[in-house]
Amino acid sequence: MYRAPIFPHKVASTDYLLVRSAKGKISIRRIDKIAVVGQQVPLMEVMSPGSKNLQNYNINRLLVYVFREFSAAGKRGLPPSIGVHELSAQFPNLQKQ
Repeated sequence: MYRAPIFPHKVASTDYLLVRSAKGKISIRRIDKIAVVGQQVPLMEVMSPGSKNLQNYNINRLLVYVFREFSAAGKRGLPPSIGVHELSAQFPNLQKQ
């Protein structure tokens, strides 16, 4: 979901790592390698609440769900139908209109 550049650095001979365990024991460790990670870059769009893109995404999710339910009902030999309670259970953020 994210990409971030990483850059190796040289470790000075005077650098050590101070570590405290969960039980409170403190120890010093030698550092073999060190790297710095840069700013994260998102690889996919993060939609803001209430945006048109999010509304389109939710409508498409609803349409795919209805299509799959109708297809499954047809394969079982039942008439395709979906109750409002089922849609509200699957899509709790769906606005009632």
